[in-house]
Amino acid sequence: MQVQDCIFFQLTKASLAGTAFWGKKVEHLGITASQAMVLNFLGEEDRILPSVLRQKLQITSATMTGILDRLEKLNLLERQPHPNDRRAILVHLTEQGRGLTKDIARTAAK
Repeated sequence: MQVQDCIFFQLTKASLAGTAFWGKKVEHLGITASQAMVLNFLGEEDRILPSVLRQKLQITSATMTGILDRLEKLNLLERQPHPNDRRAILVHLTEQGRGLTKDIARTAAK
């Protein structure tokens, strides 16, 4: 069997193509495909632990931290101390971020 016939190779190609397609759809919003996905999840469930968000996206901690850092610099989300666990933080949308999730949803529906 040749490498290109392997199901895992084909799945990887499909995933990359999907990410590229999604990235092109949201680039006019000034965010990346990964950032749009984070905002989408926060639009569904706001004020969550970064680890929960990371599991939903199935990405590494380092990748999650980088995405959150960039979204925070864009004033689209904030990190706040967890009210019941001083070691933890919660991630939540800002007003600007909440508005952008609506734009993302409209873009996805096109």
